[in-house]
Amino acid sequence: MDDWITFSKIGFLFVKPSNIVLCLVVFGLIFLLFRYRRIAIVFLVMALGIIVFASSPITGWLYGKINQAYLPTAIQESPQAQAIVVLAGDVSPPIPPRIESQIRGNRLLHAARLYKAGKAPLLIVSGGNVFPQDNVRSEAYYMKGILVELGVPSDSILLEERSRNTHENAIETEKILKARGINKILLATSSFHMPRAFAVFLKTGLFVIPSTTEIGAFETKPTVLKIFDKFPSLDGLGTLQRVVHEYLGIAVYCYRGWLDCGKLYRELF
Repeated sequence: MDDWITFSKIGFLFVKPSNIVLCLVVFGLIFLLFRYRRIAIVFLVMALGIIVFASSPITGWLYGKINQAYLPTAIQESPQAQAIVVLAGDVSPPIPPRIESQIRGNRLLHAARLYKAGKAPLLIVSGGNVFPQDNVRSEAYYMKGILVELGVPSDSILLEERSRNTHENAIETEKILKARGINKILLATSSFHMPRAFAVFLKTGLFVIPSTTEIGAFETKPTVLKIFDKFPSLDGLGTLQRVVHEYLGIAVYCYRGWLDCGKLYRELF
């Protein structure tokens, strides 16, 4: 098992905003119980500060910068390519009590639409298991099964089952493409994942066309409901959590030289 990948997956738990808030509240209550009021107040104020920041325009701005960096393109307007590469992170395997694979997002449906529209003759699904489990196949294996259910011919789908993170998605997929003389691809992943994924695949030397599969819609609300958006809420922690995860991932990938930091920075800011 790659210690780096294991560390990165577990390490995020220590910087997860919801976990930090929970720890601050617990410590605050403990100090309050032992009558260290000043220290308790510091911890509780820090927890409240994170909740307020999570609901602030700053978090919303950071979220929007990534989420809207690569907007979706209509299937019929998508350019042609030699292959469609779909990244994992979209499927829950049939682990009991589930009796069949379940789709959490839109990546596979989008890829099937691209294929049926004749945008590429080949599909590559990329993704192994981050943490290997007994009697559980790679995520790519289950992704292929769903694509076949969606009407994509089995012999038009290739599996990349070794990767455990986005960097390995690119490295392992590039090997498969190179062996087949393929260089031009449509990269299918979610809008929030696309900036990092696109940058990593570009680093391999492939001709990459981003094909965003899903993006959050900006819903209109009655004025009376918009007022409540100005108040801090625990819902904001979910947004901040995604922001921290992705920006931290980008920072780590930059540090390790897995993408062109300058180019990605210019695209996001």
